[in-house]
Amino acid sequence: MRITALFVVLGGLAALSCMETVASTEALSPLSETMLLRSPRGEAPLEAKLELEDGVARGHVEWARTCRRVVLVRERTQEVERRKPSYPAAAMAGVIAVGAGAGGITLLDNLDDFSSEVTCDTDHEGKESCSSPREDAAVGGVLLVGTAIALAAASVVTVASKPMIVEGGVHMSDPRASRVLAENAPCGDGAVAGVGLSLYLAQERVAASVTDANGDVAFSVPDWVSGPLTLVVDSVPPMPTTILPGQAVGTVRIEPAPKTVPW
Repeated sequence: MRITALFVVLGGLAALSCMETVASTEALSPLSETMLLRSPRGEAPLEAKLELEDGVARGHVEWARTCRRVVLVRERTQEVERRKPSYPAAAMAGVIAVGAGAGGITLLDNLDDFSSEVTCDTDHEGKESCSSPREDAAVGGVLLVGTAIALAAASVVTVASKPMIVEGGVHMSDPRASRVLAENAPCGDGAVAGVGLSLYLAQERVAASVTDANGDVAFSVPDWVSGPLTLVVDSVPPMPTTILPGQAVGTVRIEPAPKTVPW
């Protein structure tokens, strides 16, 4: 009797899932933004002209017209769950509720028809359990009535429920260039300020400086330096930029100082 009632309860609990859920991935409107991209040919985003006077190389750094202004697009998708009442499941729960309730009430109303004699059983682990048919009928009746109440409540709640949408996380793809707005565009706006630069003779750094608010820069060049020097980016301000450290952005040639011969 207990086993039968337990199976009815388990069946009722399975019927409590009266909502249908359909998961899907839906496309959202893409996000677009205008950005400057560095030259695909590796051209420097800066250009500089330096002049040497009295051991000081001075010059002005400005944005080179080597970049492209493009529209970047990111595709977006979202996980969505649509939940709606399952009316067939609700009807089944109602039918089971009626049957379980009727069976439970019948058992409880006829307890006197069951014997009250207690018998004991020993399971395979050696544990002894004792009960009477009347006690088993009472427990089964209570379980059946409880199952009927739960299933009836689930059926009513399902019928009264409204469809709902549960939105999940949004996923974005890597940006892709949608269209090119301008070729040979300046690689930045305003003055090239706060950029760290160095002068290199071959692989040796011989001078370093930082551009001022106007993009001007000055290097103190040692007397012994002569020949072609390369202007290289050391550091950039902490903001989005097309400049990369290590890029060569210009050259300057230092002529050797003339030797004087004493007479």
